[in-house]
Amino acid sequence: MVSKRQNVGVSVRRERLCIVMACDDAAEAAQAGRALLKVNSGLLVAYPSAGEILLNRPAGKVVLVVLAGPDDPETVERTLKWMRHRWSHCPVAVIGSGGDRALEMAARRGGASYLVRPVSDQAWEAVIGHAFRNHTVISYAENCGQLAAEEPKPNASP
Repeated sequence: MVSKRQNVGVSVRRERLCIVMACDDAAEAAQAGRALLKVNSGLLVAYPSAGEILLNRPAGKVVLVVLAGPDDPETVERTLKWMRHRWSHCPVAVIGSGGDRALEMAARRGGASYLVRPVSDQAWEAVIGHAFRNHTVISYAENCGQLAAEEPKPNASP
């Protein structure tokens, strides 16, 4: 007997996907926002500093964190540690100047990518596109696991 797949009544809950950015430069935040519009329709949640993210977490599903504020390397390292605990699957990018080796090392120790200012439009689109594609793959794998667990097993007898 051939069994048909049954509709198991799984509903997909849509969460608002967002990029969290700590940035004190409005032009840089606007550039990231324009790149986000080209890649996806998610939200850009901007904070003036990394410390603000710790105090006021966003309500949406975070798919990328960008630290581009005036924070010192020690603050960035501490913030990255917290973010890795809070959003373990989320990519993080730190933006700084080309000669700031201490900030670059703090970013790398914290598992973040390091981008040198000025960040090109193409680089923004690549980073944001990667974050959204990565999120889609993780979500798909998680949902397939749920569906497989809920799907009835076919009978072994003929």
